[in-house]
Formats: sequence, C-alpha cells, structure tokens
Amino acid sequence: MNRRFHLLDPLRFIAALAVITYHYFYFAANSIVFYIPDINYKKIIDPITTYGYLGVQIFFVISGFIILYTAIDKSATQFIKSRIIRLWPALAIGSAIAYAMYLLLGPAAHLPIISFSNFLYNFFGITITPFRPLLSNTHLQDIFSLHRLSYLKASNFEYLDGAMWTLSREVGFYIFILFIIMIKQIKH
Repeated sequence: MNRRFHLLDPLRFIAALAVITYHYFYFAANSIVFYIPDINYKKIIDPITTYGYLGVQIFFVISGFIILYTAIDKSATQFIKSRIIRLWPALAIGSAIAYAMYLLLGPAAHLPIISFSNFLYNFFGITITPFRPLLSNTHLQDIFSLHRLSYLKASNFEYLDGAMWTLSREVGFYIFILFIIMIKQIKH
C-alpha cells in the first residue's frame, strides 16, 4: 500500500506551525528568560498563539493514523525497518547538531551540562526508548549500584533538545503497533 493522503500534509504543517508560533510568541515571550512585550503586543498576539500547544495533539493524531495505515500488510520486521529508516537519521543528525552547538557555544546558564555519553545515548536513540525511565531512575541505580558507572548517570539520559520528548511518545506508539502486528490484529 503506497497511497498518500495529500490533505493530511497541509494539516500537519498547520499543526507544526501552531506549535512553533506558540513557543516563539506565547511561551518565550511570557517566560522570565525573554523580554516581556508591551501591552498592545500581548492583546494582539497572545489570543492567537495561546492554544498553539494543541498542534502537538493534532500532529500526533494525524501521525498515528498514518503510521497505523502504513503498518497494514507489513510484517513486524518490515515495520521495524521502516520506522528505523524514517526516524533514526533525523535523530542522529539533530543530536549531532545539538551537541556541536553545545561544544561551540558552551553550556547555557539554565541548561544542564552535556556529556559525551549523553550525546551518544541521544545519537543512538536510547533516550527515546522505553528504557530511558529505567536507566535514568536514580532509585533503581542505587538498588543495583549502577550509580558507580559514570556512563550510567541519570543526567546522561536527558534529551539534548527539549522537543525530543515527542520522539519517545512516537516510539511508544511504534511498540504498540508492533504488538498489534505480532498478534495479527492490525486490520481490526
């Protein structure tokens, strides 16, 4: 099945644009890190951008539909391969750019220090898998004495970029779809 839903592309673009405008105009302008704009700016822009965060949910619904649709008639191996080919290159490039910018510009006052092992965990996608909560849990690290291993510090499992949290939800959805494929209920 290689049918494309052309109407969904502009909808995904609008959803992504809503999130970008929310972050830029509403979230950033109302945070202590950025300046507080004048009252006229807030009267005009805030009402437009206030609900931009809902673009994330819209984007997830559309993407979920497309992912489920593309999984029909695929084996588990084909599905895993297609998802890795679709997700990992962007993740690796994004992680490399974020780490390069960190090395180039240095740490920001409000952001954590990024270690090389943190970069590698992001680059290879470990931070977006279901293993992240287990590996970054300091209580589990104490129980199993994992805190002695410097490369297993909880801070190493932080996202290099705040937007990467969405990828962990996407991977969780992939696992759900994979389970449906494996129990042969994808058409239901």
